[in-house]
Amino acid sequence: MKKLLFFLGCFLVLQQAFAQHSTTVYIVRHAEKQTQDKKNQDPSLNELGKQRAEDLKTYLAKEKIGHIFTTPYKRNQETAAPLAKHLDLGIEFYEAHDTAFLAKRVKQELVGKRILVVGHSNTVIKIAEALGAKLSLKELQEEDYDFIIQLKIKGDKVKSQIKHFGKVHHSSSI
Repeated sequence: MKKLLFFLGCFLVLQQAFAQHSTTVYIVRHAEKQTQDKKNQDPSLNELGKQRAEDLKTYLAKEKIGHIFTTPYKRNQETAAPLAKHLDLGIEFYEAHDTAFLAKRVKQELVGKRILVVGHSNTVIKIAEALGAKLSLKELQEEDYDFIIQLKIKGDKVKSQIKHFGKVHHSSSI
């Protein structure tokens, strides 16, 4: 009986310790896309975008990313591809406006992980807010490709930081 109580106590302590791990989520907009064909709804990255995708890989290479989400669009997949290849990770697709699914998956199934989410100019902030962040940044402009939002989620508490990576598109800071 004492052994059973001992193991049960150890299990509860470990379970509580695991629950206290923070989840780190990095959220970026896809990199610069080709814009020559205005009718193309699924363009690839242009040369600047390919370089930004490499810059993202460099920026996150040592962050021990364990999961990558992108929408099914080429530009999003191509933004995540260099990092995914470097880390030998697959990419999980999500629907661009289904922030509830993404938030639930991150908060319930990926606790304690480090995650990259590649979104769009009109979804990046919504994703951060769905995960509980309160940001000073309210929207991304068309030229804003260099923001990276880092969230540290621990239970119901979310700490956020907004930084830049790669070539800067604007002179003002956040």
